[in-house]
Amino acid sequence: MSGPYFTKRSVGRNHITIAYAHTIDYVHDVLGEFDGFQSRMQLQRPVLKLRDQDGVTTDREVRSDVPDLLAVHGKLAKGRADVADNATLSFTFRSGQQFKDTPGFIWTINGEKGEIMVTANGAYLHSDSYKDPIEIKLHDHATDEVVGIEWDWQDWQKGLPYRSRIVAELYERFAHWWENGKPAGDLPGEREWPRLHDAVARMGEFAELFRQYDAQDGI
Repeated sequence: MSGPYFTKRSVGRNHITIAYAHTIDYVHDVLGEFDGFQSRMQLQRPVLKLRDQDGVTTDREVRSDVPDLLAVHGKLAKGRADVADNATLSFTFRSGQQFKDTPGFIWTINGEKGEIMVTANGAYLHSDSYKDPIEIKLHDHATDEVVGIEWDWQDWQKGLPYRSRIVAELYERFAHWWENGKPAGDLPGEREWPRLHDAVARMGEFAELFRQYDAQDGI
C-alpha cells in the first residue's frame, strides 16, 4: 500500500472507486448499464503494510476501512440491440496479488452461439497492462473451434508511450468533435468519449454499492 489515504473510505480514493471503477466502466460501455443489481463487499485485509517511494514494503502498518473484495450481479438494462433481453452481468473483484503465471484480468461474454474471452496481465485494459499481450479469443459453439481475434494499436499510436496512447485517442475524438462544429446530438461509437453524464451514472452505481455494503449483516 503506497499511502494511508488509500485506506480511508472517507477520502474517496480506494480499490472500489478506482480499480473496480475503471474496469466496470468499459464493461458497461460494451454491454450496457445495470437495471438494478445485488452486491456483497468484504474487508479481508484490515491491516496493511505501507510501501516507500521506491515501492519497497516497509514495517509500517495502517488500518483500512475500505472493502477489498466485491461480488456483484444484476440484470442488464434493455436497449442494446446486440445484448439479449434478461442478460445478466456478473463481476468479481479482489485486491491483492494475482495467482502466479495466470492473467490478472479475465472477461467472458457468454452467448448462445459462442463465447468471447478477453485476458490481460494487468487489472485493466489500458495504461501499463498494454505492455503485455491482450488476448481476445472466440469459441464458436457450432464448430467447437477457438480462434484468436487480432487486436493492435493504430500506427500513429505506436510511436507514443503506452500510458499516453489511449489519452491521445480521446484527444483525437475531442478535436474531431470540435472541428465539426461541436454537434449536440449523439456521437457515433467510434467518436464518443466519456463525459460528465457518464461520471454521474458511475458515481450513482458506487453510491448504491456502498449503501448495500453498509446494510450487510456481519460486515
